[in-house]
Amino acid sequence: MTLLQTLPVGVPAKVWNILFGWIPATSGSCSSGSCAIPITGAIVYAVLLAGVVIIGFVLWSRRTTDVTGPDDLSDLTRDPDPDDDDEDSDGEADDDAEVEEPDDPFDDADAEFDPDSGVRILEDTEELHKTTIVPPPIQRKTDHVIVGNNVRKTLHGYNTPDVIADGAFDPVLKRPDLQFDMAMHFNPVSKKRAAKDAERRAESLQTDAILNSEGGDQFGASDDMSEAERLGSFREQINAGERPFRVTTYFSIIGDTLDEVEEQEQQLRHSLEDKPANLNLRTCYGQQVRAMESVAPLSYDKYRDSSAYDPYKIWLGQGVGAALSSANQSVLIEDSGIEMGYHTFNGSPIIKDPFESETNYNWVVIGDSGSGKSYSNKLWALRSKLAQQDTRVVILDPMSGFDGLAEALNAERIEIGGSRGLNPLEIKPPSGRVAAEQTEGDDPLSTKIKEVMEFFESFAQTQGQSLGKLRPFLNDAVVESYSRKGISHSIETHHNDSPTVNTVIEVLKDMQQSPEDFLIGETGNTDKIKRAAEDLLNLLRPFRKGQYENLTEETDFNFDNDVIYLDLKNIEGSQNSGGGLMMKLVFSLVYERAKETPKNVIFLIDEAHYLMSDAESLEFLKTRNRHARHYDTSLRYLTQEVADFFGEDHEEQPILNNTFIKVFLRLDEIRDHADQFNLNPQMIDFIDNANTGKNHDYSQALALVNGEPYPMNILSDPAEHAVVDFDKAEDEIADLPGRDSAAESDLVRNIRRRLLKRKYNDFEQNIDLSTADIMHDEFEDSDELALLMEMMSTEEMIEILEEIDQGTDIQEAVYHHSQQKITAIADSLPDEAVRRLRDGLDKSLGTPDPDNAPANAYNDD
Repeated sequence: MTLLQTLPVGVPAKVWNILFGWIPATSGSCSSGSCAIPITGAIVYAVLLAGVVIIGFVLWSRRTTDVTGPDDLSDLTRDPDPDDDDEDSDGEADDDAEVEEPDDPFDDADAEFDPDSGVRILEDTEELHKTTIVPPPIQRKTDHVIVGNNVRKTLHGYNTPDVIADGAFDPVLKRPDLQFDMAMHFNPVSKKRAAKDAERRAESLQTDAILNSEGGDQFGASDDMSEAERLGSFREQINAGERPFRVTTYFSIIGDTLDEVEEQEQQLRHSLEDKPANLNLRTCYGQQVRAMESVAPLSYDKYRDSSAYDPYKIWLGQGVGAALSSANQSVLIEDSGIEMGYHTFNGSPIIKDPFESETNYNWVVIGDSGSGKSYSNKLWALRSKLAQQDTRVVILDPMSGFDGLAEALNAERIEIGGSRGLNPLEIKPPSGRVAAEQTEGDDPLSTKIKEVMEFFESFAQTQGQSLGKLRPFLNDAVVESYSRKGISHSIETHHNDSPTVNTVIEVLKDMQQSPEDFLIGETGNTDKIKRAAEDLLNLLRPFRKGQYENLTEETDFNFDNDVIYLDLKNIEGSQNSGGGLMMKLVFSLVYERAKETPKNVIFLIDEAHYLMSDAESLEFLKTRNRHARHYDTSLRYLTQEVADFFGEDHEEQPILNNTFIKVFLRLDEIRDHADQFNLNPQMIDFIDNANTGKNHDYSQALALVNGEPYPMNILSDPAEHAVVDFDKAEDEIADLPGRDSAAESDLVRNIRRRLLKRKYNDFEQNIDLSTADIMHDEFEDSDELALLMEMMSTEEMIEILEEIDQGTDIQEAVYHHSQQKITAIADSLPDEAVRRLRDGLDKSLGTPDPDNAPANAYNDD
């Protein structure tokens, strides 16, 4: 057996001598035209090639690991000891390695001090610089890193849809407790390449669909065909001009401990896996530092460049825009709105117009006692009144919580109770625009009759009874009472005087005496009608003589003030069922008056749970909530009793379903109602741990505006606080900011208000309201005064107004300041300019020449 000495391949002699002549094991040199390749030479070169491959692989592996050397400045920091024993031989960090806390350079435990001066001696300046200026070291783990005292875990997105929905990342960007950094890298790609790739993938899926169908997997075949069709549509969009981008998405979660990070990771995954994002996340195993760098601002995509797995996804331009739109989150600013607070996390003001909504204007504000519920609502009511002069504020207050604000705003105080007449049957016609918008489907009378019956039902419950079988007979008596006053379903008749409870009692007496007049049809039981009338008259006895006698009279209050305070503290049992009955009655009367006024109405109802004592009450409020928008009324319910908003089965939400703003301050029982309010765990945690005004300089609240969450800090400035927190037992009205302007004349007050309005509008660049417009309106009989005022600055006009307020004649004040201004202008001019100005005035005014004029005809002053 002989060994093969050469390979059956020949090479030219010159090449052979260069490649193999230097190898000792070969035999000499090649002297012929060509020679065969020696097997020994082939083995040598194979070994050399293998060595080069191995060395190259080792160098490539080192480049893609998360080991940062002292000369690698692209990482966030340097590893102070690359040969640390905590690392295994393969370069990965030991999962059990302890994180060494950097020494505190300002720890006085081992510090040395100069014995004379007492100044600390910094014995190791280099160490001090290292530990205070250089960032802390990074401890690398397989699936996370530890940076200083924080744990970070970075994940990337995969299996994302080709077309992403608008606001896809809103579910996580608007969650206040998730702590993470997010980065997206966009790189444009060739349209031709992207379209070809989509076509190839679609063809492959169609083939898979055929094979699955032949194999009996119809569901798999259907899924493959659906995906192929989607890719076909994707390709068509690219060919139609859509620009494709290669997109990689990263989320870097931050926490104090690994357990905290992993808990947030699960919440992040669950939120993104559902609609609208439909995004899956994958941990960047073994590449956590590179992945963390990819999230850093102004960093390029280091993880994608170094990872064997490419996490990119092709998106079209519209998908990129949809993803970026999610970054503009939790911003609510409306031009005509009021400041509700500042966003807790991004600091932007939350400015909402309480009368800007397509559904309704109603609010629900819920919070524990001491959470800042009343303070916040006082503040919002004050701002609404100041910002929108055509707004009327009505406060229904059974516990005197708003008494100070009412005093500070000089509200019309109406004490409910005693002998003040209140008419439960009162009905008012809608005003102006509201009346014009009434349609055939609107029936205010039927709504009012239903409300009156609910009032009587609530009254019966206060007497320990129920209407039961008597209800139809009482309903007939109520309908007859409106008919006797000439009131029908036509709103034109609602101007007539309303019936009262006395009218109902008179009808019941007639029903008792002549039951045959109330028969429906030719047959009926007159005895039954008679007995029902007798029972109802006995039930209504307290209205004829007793606690509710005042409810048989006409309503004894009007809306003549823009701030009205309804004080229920004098009502006996204001905190029990009797007080609830009166609150519902007053609520109804305010509602009727809101129909008459052309102004917006903010109706604040404190301790609103007294209105929600039973199913009938919820039904009553449901109707009012639904119709309030037609009368430009914002109903605002304040309570700490959450359960009262729900029906007996805890599923019905008659009030909440007709409320476009829900505000949650600190509330201990919020977890029990999270599902009913559709709150996620992060919202619950925020509400549960919200700051209160008692313990901080501000309170916190979560506002849901049409379902969109806005965590906010509620603050007031000193002037607002003085009004909102006014206590008439401790504070003086005269000390309130701006109170001295109360003595202004109507003229001064109107001009001052309009000047301020002009200043605001100029700033907002909304309208051009000239000074002449203002002055011509106020000085209707004197164009010359208006023209003189027009040349004044705002500050000068204010000075003139103050003099008028102090008793100076209007003309004298205006002329005096005009002369001063003209004199000041003249004094600043050269003599020649003054002379020419005087000549011009002489010609235009016809003033005689001073040389020819009589004595005193011309005065230099």
